[in-house]
Amino acid sequence: MSQFSQVPSARPMAVQPGEAMPVRCEFFGDELDAMGFFDPTTQRRTENTEQALLLPVAESLPSLHPEGVDGLCRELQSIIARQRRRKAPHENLITTLTRDIESLQSGVSFPSADRYLALIYPEFSCAADYLSTETTVYFCDHGALARAARHAARMAVRSFSMRPL
Repeated sequence: MSQFSQVPSARPMAVQPGEAMPVRCEFFGDELDAMGFFDPTTQRRTENTEQALLLPVAESLPSLHPEGVDGLCRELQSIIARQRRRKAPHENLITTLTRDIESLQSGVSFPSADRYLALIYPEFSCAADYLSTETTVYFCDHGALARAARHAARMAVRSFSMRPL
């Protein structure tokens, strides 16, 4: 299980999936200065590393709703109101939304907040949205490469066997 914590010296620590030791990221201001594995018992660095995989604990942060948590709660209350106006309101949905509103208002985080992604982030983005227009991206489809290599080999064999001696 991945964890992230902030220590007083502003040096975040993260446990990478598949790694036995956590990684300490040391910053100089807001610039990453050094990274390395460390022993949590002694707090001593055991090995430097050039890369670390940091995964989000959740896909959504309700506070990033365009109007904050209060705005998200208003939208959820609006959904409840629409449900109650229906001929056959979905009571389980109303109960779930009500519980989620209470959790949000009390500041309790809950893993199911991801179900509100479309409300929290009205405009979706991906990693490509952060690339400059001058960036060249190469995609490698290993399956297609393997198929093309097999085809080229068959063609070479066929071409070679058709040559007169």
